[in-house]
Amino acid sequence: MPRLSTEQVRTWSGYLLAASLSLWLSGGAEAPSAIWLANAFAVVQFARMGSRGLAPFASVLSAALVSLLLFGMQPLAALVLALTHAAQVSATVRVMRIWLGPGLPDAHSPERQIQLFAIVALAMPMLFGLAAGPAVALAAGWDIVGTIHEFMTGQLLGAAITMPLAICGGMAFARLKADRAARTAFAQAAIGLAVASSIAMTTLSHPLALIGLSLLVVAFVRPLDETGVIASICGVLAVTIASFGLVPGFPSVGAPFPPRLQPSLSLALVVPLFFAIVRARAALDRRGREESDAVFRRSMEDSAVGMAITDVRGNIQKVNKALADMLGYSIEELDGRVLADFVHDEDRPIAIGQTRKAIKERQTAARIEKRYLRKDGSHLWGQGSISAVFDAQTDRATHLICHIENIDERRRSMEAVAEAESRWNFALTSARQGVWEFDLRKNKVYHSAIWMEMLGYGEEELDDAADQWLELIHPDDLQIAIGMDRANGESSQAFFEAEFRMRHKDGHWVWVLDRGKVIERDRDGSIVRAIGTHTDISRQKEAQERLTESARALQAEKDRLRVMLRSIGDAVICTDGNGCIAFMNPVAEALTGHRLETAIGMPLDRVHAPLDEETRLPIPTSFRGARVESDSVQHRAMLLRPDGTRSFIRQVASPILSAEGDYEGTVIVFQDVSDARALQRQLAHAASHDSLTGLANRARFMDALEELTSGQDRLFGDENHLLFIDLDRFKLVNDTAGHVAGDALLKRIASAMQDCVRATDIVARLGGDEFAVILRGCRLSEAEAIARLVVEAIGRLAFDWEGQEHRVGASVGIAAITIGLEPAEIVADADKGCYAAKAQGRGTVRVHSRETEPLPLSA
Repeated sequence: MPRLSTEQVRTWSGYLLAASLSLWLSGGAEAPSAIWLANAFAVVQFARMGSRGLAPFASVLSAALVSLLLFGMQPLAALVLALTHAAQVSATVRVMRIWLGPGLPDAHSPERQIQLFAIVALAMPMLFGLAAGPAVALAAGWDIVGTIHEFMTGQLLGAAITMPLAICGGMAFARLKADRAARTAFAQAAIGLAVASSIAMTTLSHPLALIGLSLLVVAFVRPLDETGVIASICGVLAVTIASFGLVPGFPSVGAPFPPRLQPSLSLALVVPLFFAIVRARAALDRRGREESDAVFRRSMEDSAVGMAITDVRGNIQKVNKALADMLGYSIEELDGRVLADFVHDEDRPIAIGQTRKAIKERQTAARIEKRYLRKDGSHLWGQGSISAVFDAQTDRATHLICHIENIDERRRSMEAVAEAESRWNFALTSARQGVWEFDLRKNKVYHSAIWMEMLGYGEEELDDAADQWLELIHPDDLQIAIGMDRANGESSQAFFEAEFRMRHKDGHWVWVLDRGKVIERDRDGSIVRAIGTHTDISRQKEAQERLTESARALQAEKDRLRVMLRSIGDAVICTDGNGCIAFMNPVAEALTGHRLETAIGMPLDRVHAPLDEETRLPIPTSFRGARVESDSVQHRAMLLRPDGTRSFIRQVASPILSAEGDYEGTVIVFQDVSDARALQRQLAHAASHDSLTGLANRARFMDALEELTSGQDRLFGDENHLLFIDLDRFKLVNDTAGHVAGDALLKRIASAMQDCVRATDIVARLGGDEFAVILRGCRLSEAEAIARLVVEAIGRLAFDWEGQEHRVGASVGIAAITIGLEPAEIVADADKGCYAAKAQGRGTVRVHSRETEPLPLSA
């Protein structure tokens, strides 16, 4: 029996602990999610160790079975579930080895990380959940759909917590160990997000949306490896807090970790990770473009071939040292000169025709030999080609790239053919260029040793028939070769070039770059003799295909992110580093009144210019030009649309920072809270006003009276009075016409009373047919006059109901509002005055004084 290694024993023990922890968090072996954390742990360990054969299957099967039995699961159900987990881990490790190779991808391989997540977190849990979920459910007596759902979401959550730390942890800590500034920034981001996550989990009813949004911000501003580590930390923290039942609305009932949180937490962790991977891919692509630009500059500056970049008129804009030395000038002397001026007068029409052809045919003009004038008056032979560069928007030629090779020595040394041929063969062999030559007069073709080696043949394995090479060309590319021969036969061009595939001796296909030159034509212009080279460009083609696939994958990720932002319920606006609109989702279009098509490129304040809810001052939503921090800024604001309508919003603005901390834009997320604000105002009004008449209710009346008697309200001075109004003969209306009629009459009376008082006075209904009026800043004489107006207005009301007229009256008592008295005492004084008015004969007004009996009104 083979002995287990120390690493295998540790993996088995770790899986047993992780499985036991999963079972405890899931509420024991009675929950369909069961083991959800251990599988991701096992996949990481076995992939890192490079385990093969049945080791992963046997280790997971035994550890899972032990943990399930320890937690009381029925033996049959435990065996089926343990087999499912063992098969999933074993299959995942196997597929990873086949697809991704040995080991785990590091944080510098975004594409491979996406593949890893697809295998570990999505594909395998879904496959085994659908395949084995029904068997597990039947064996354990669980709901089949619930078992499949919780199995897949649990595996996704386990992978989302474990995989980022496993992949990114080592690289992140190694990099941070050597970079103190990055280490400080990482610690601040990790601690800040941990604190924010803890507060969100313990105070918010939907905390995972905030955690996911915060991780998205981290994915914007921190490198991929740090984002992965912080995501794992947040996942562990969220599970820990939820396990203690501290999440509002998710009490720990039956299981320390509520299964309902698994899908949301998984999504909150996985989406930012995928976004960080896409961002890392974009950074790598950008770095690749910068390197390509640097390579182009160095290629031109260090090239031994003379190169010049001109405008379409031929004015030199940039020239390399090789061309300057060739013509005997300095680079500064050539700057701004016309390149055609250095061509021999007899060859100048050829150069002009070559330029026109390059622009018209939109391809590199054939290399033509011309004589060039040197500074000392001599001339030399050069072989040059011209390529036109076109503007992508206007489709017009903007620049010409000219390559000029000094062939003067070759032209002047034709007599030394043998020596020149030797150098030529040596150069081609060193450059691994396969040489071919055919002669139709002899119907023979020559292939160099390098050409034969490129296709895997020996020197004597191919005959010298002129058309044999066509038999080796890929059937799909045969027309390219035939068409090239036909085109060169019908054209006067000396040079030709094409790309096609040729069959290697062992059967695979080799991409070949064919470049040739016509050496001799017959009297009819047909090719008689030609020579050229074949270059193996298979690697370049493979690299080009990989770049194409990478660009396609990046575009797909961008499209998915755009769809996700369009589908969420909140409004989202993104700006670039100049504060101009880069993206708006449909909700943002609806709230701002601007369409994305017309808003792109516009300054942010022309599309989204919120005002402070209280001060009505503009709220800055761009971080451009300011000291940028990574924290978000929240506001409650009012938003005006172009059509004049307004809405109240709650928004969060977050800066987008590069890895170096440079400001690159802003993300603004906002919600329309207008309905909530309107409902709040309605509730406030209903709490302080009478539902029938719309007047202030008793509570509002007593609060206003309390402010006057306590001295809090000194705006109107110290002389204030209270009217207590009681209706006369109102009960008769209720008894004869009914309460509906009585309610209608009360509304009429309330409106009439409002017309009699001032804007600063408060009219209230105290209950039934009793009313009161607080007269602020009002002398006694003015109060008496207002009271008479009220009595007269009510007495004039002619109320018709179902053909019968009803009339009522009113009696009014007046009392002074004195600071220091209780509001109830003042109401009692006014009530006594009203009682005296009724006793006097109704329809009158009496003033009650605390020093004397109720006084009659002055004449």
